[in-house]
Amino acid sequence: ALEIHKKVSIDELYNKRDEEVKEIASAILLNDVEINSVSAAVSIDGLNASELDIDNVSGSINAKNINANSISYQGVSGSLFLSISNLATDISIEQVSGSSVVSLKEDHPGFAVDFESVSGTFSSTFTTEKQGEKYLYKQPSLQIEFESVSGTLVLAIDSK
Repeated sequence: ALEIHKKVSIDELYNKRDEEVKEIASAILLNDVEINSVSAAVSIDGLNASELDIDNVSGSINAKNINANSISYQGVSGSLFLSISNLATDISIEQVSGSSVVSLKEDHPGFAVDFESVSGTFSSTFTTEKQGEKYLYKQPSLQIEFESVSGTLVLAIDSK
């Protein structure tokens, strides 16, 4: 596998904004990946990175088979679909409005969701237990922080 130790943005890779990014090769391990999108549809499949940082305004992000330790998403009225293929340790989602779906393997060892929202909603196909503002599933190895005004967060079991 090729290992690259450089902060890389989609703009640097493709030198164009607002066009659909079809795929980033899964054989490359990147340290930090930044994706900035305005009114665009972005698709990522099989990304291997230490950190993934996504900024999105009014676009849709479809990130499948993501292998990253830390994932950060900031959005304004956009949508996020995130399918995790490894045991990520930290996911942070901040959005004004819009929907976020995080898909985890059925045998995931556990997670804790810190959910803060004015009028947003949280749902999960995993059986969670609410403790204060946190939702717990099994023994949490993954910490998910969610902050929004009116956004929704769905944790779903990956059907694969």
